[in-house]
Amino acid sequence: MSEQFGVPAQSDSLPPLVYRRGMRQGARNALRHWREHRPKMYTRLHNEGTLINAAIDAYEATVDDEIELSNQLIKQGWDSPTAFVHARQIVRDRYVYLPTEEDVPELSTTASGVYIYLSDQTG
Repeated sequence: MSEQFGVPAQSDSLPPLVYRRGMRQGARNALRHWREHRPKMYTRLHNEGTLINAAIDAYEATVDDEIELSNQLIKQGWDSPTAFVHARQIVRDRYVYLPTEEDVPELSTTASGVYIYLSDQTG
């Protein structure tokens, strides 16, 4: 175990960051973010053998929700490019860039089992 300033390096206890060939960037971003900010969830999913699929599902959920939210914003009068950018950021925060485990220890899941952060969720 490597140590810096007498504190064990967190990465020594985490499963390695491994990508599947052909994995989309959004799923890769989820893995990197979860490993750093949700290490318990990352480790549990890795140990269950579902980590890669969870990241892919999270990315796919962002794509689906992004389209739906963008269309809703356009109906509310937003111009298309602004609606798209705003919707993309909102849905990435819901599925990919999840809050830290310290801030929100337990996340909700969608009906299909994808982890999701809802802004009214408290830890």
